[in-house]
Amino acid sequence: MWLTQFSIPATLLPVIELRGDIHEGGGQILRTALALAARTGQAFRLTHIRAGRSRPGLQAQHLAAVRLAAQLCNARLRGDALHSTELSFEPGPLRRGSFQVDIDTAGSMTLLLQATFWALAAAPGPCEVEVRGGSDVSWSPPLDYLEEVTLPLYRELAPIETVEKKRGFFPKGQGLWRFRSQPGDLTTPLDLAAPPQWRNLGGRAVAARDLSERRVAERLAERAGALLEAPVEVEYARSASTGTALTLWAEDERLRCGVGVLGEKGKSSEQVAEAAVFRLREKMERTEPVEEYLADQLVPLLALVGGRMRCQELSPHCLANLEVAAAFLGPRIRRFDSLLTTLPYEVVVMVGLQASGKSTYARSHLPQHRLVSKDLLRNNSNRQRRQMQLLEKALQAGEAVVVDNTNPAIEDRQPLIEAARKWGAPVRAVFVDTPRELCWERNATREGAARVPEVGLKVVHSRLQPPTLEEGFSEVLRL
Repeated sequence: MWLTQFSIPATLLPVIELRGDIHEGGGQILRTALALAARTGQAFRLTHIRAGRSRPGLQAQHLAAVRLAAQLCNARLRGDALHSTELSFEPGPLRRGSFQVDIDTAGSMTLLLQATFWALAAAPGPCEVEVRGGSDVSWSPPLDYLEEVTLPLYRELAPIETVEKKRGFFPKGQGLWRFRSQPGDLTTPLDLAAPPQWRNLGGRAVAARDLSERRVAERLAERAGALLEAPVEVEYARSASTGTALTLWAEDERLRCGVGVLGEKGKSSEQVAEAAVFRLREKMERTEPVEEYLADQLVPLLALVGGRMRCQELSPHCLANLEVAAAFLGPRIRRFDSLLTTLPYEVVVMVGLQASGKSTYARSHLPQHRLVSKDLLRNNSNRQRRQMQLLEKALQAGEAVVVDNTNPAIEDRQPLIEAARKWGAPVRAVFVDTPRELCWERNATREGAARVPEVGLKVVHSRLQPPTLEEGFSEVLRL
C-alpha cells in the first residue's frame, strides 16, 4: 500500500494548490480532491472551479459534495458558496457516524460517492450516508449503473450496501439514496489489464409510474432483452418528475462493463433500447477490460493501492483524475497508451552468447518481469511463433517481460522491438558481453541438454551483433 503520504503529519504538509480548468474543467477535479484530502488529511486550495463549463463555479451538487466530504472529517471550509470559483478545504481526522446532505435540485446523487468513498473506506467505523437529489439525470452515472457496475468492484475493497432508494428524475429530483459502509482494507493491487471474458448479461429498465399505461419500461426491457438474449428487469417508480432510464451490463471474473441511458423526447422506447445495446456491444468487443466511465472512478484507487488497468478510453475526466491523484499521492501512475500502471512495464531483450550469464542477470535483476524464452519451449514445433504469442499476451495484460535468449542479430531482435511498440511498452537491451572463451569454458561444465553443441556456439558467435539505439531500443546496457 502507498504509505508515504502518512509519513509526515498532515498539519506540517503544504497546502496542495489545484486548478479546476485542466482537461475537462468540470466537477470531477473537485470530487477527487475532496475524497483524497479527506482520506490523506492533506489540505488543498482549488481555483478556477469548473472554468471549462458554461456556468462556472460551484453549483448545487458540487456544493453538496463539499459539505458531505467536510462532515466526514470535520473540515474547515472557505469559499463554500454557490457559484464560488475558489475553495479551501482543510480536513481533520476521519470519523464514523451518520451523515446527510440535500442537493436541493435534480443534481446527481451518484456523483457524490466519488467525493466520499475513498474516505469512507478508511473511516474508523461504520457510516451511514443519506443523500437527496437526482437519481437518473444527464451527465452522471444512473443509479442502476452505480449499483450494478461500480459497487460490485468497490465491495471487494470495502463493504457498502444500499439501504433505501427513491428515484428522482429531472427536473424536480427529490430522489433518495441511503447507504451504509464499513471500513475496508485497500491493500490488494488492482490487476485489470488482461482481456475480459464477458458473460452474464443483464439489465434494468425503470420508468416513472405515470408511464405505466404506455408500457414504457416493458418496451425498453423487451427490445433490449431480445437483442441481448438476456433478462432485463422492469421497474416502475414513484417520482416527482416523469422519466425513464435503461441500464445494461456484462460481467467478467473481476469487474463489469455497462451503459446507462435516459429516455429522450422524439425517440421511442425501442430506439433507446437499440442504442443502449449497440453501445454495450461496442464495449464488449474491446480487448481492454475497463470501460471509459469506470476508468476515471478507479484512478484514485490505483494511486492508493497500486497495480495496473488497461482502459478502453482515457477520457478528460480520467486525465484530470491522474493529475489530482499525483498531487496528493505522488506520480505513482505511469501511462503507456491505454495502460495505467504503477508496476514495471517494459520489454528487456537479453543479448549474448550461450553461458554468458544472461539468465543469472535476469533472475537477480528482473524478478518482477515475466520470463519468456525459447529454452522453455523445447517441445514446441515453432518456438519463435510461440515465444511471440507469449510476449504479446503478457504485454496485453500489462506485464513487464524479459526475453532471455541469445538474440544475436538485428533480425532476431526486430520482432521483439515491434511487439513492444505495438503495446506502448519501452524496450531496452541488456548485452552481456562475456568473452567467448569464458562462455565456452562454462558451457563445457554443463550437463545433459543444458550443454550447447560446439557448432551451436560457433553459429551464434558468428551472427553476434551488439545492440544499438538505432535499432529502436530506448536504452542499451552493456555488462
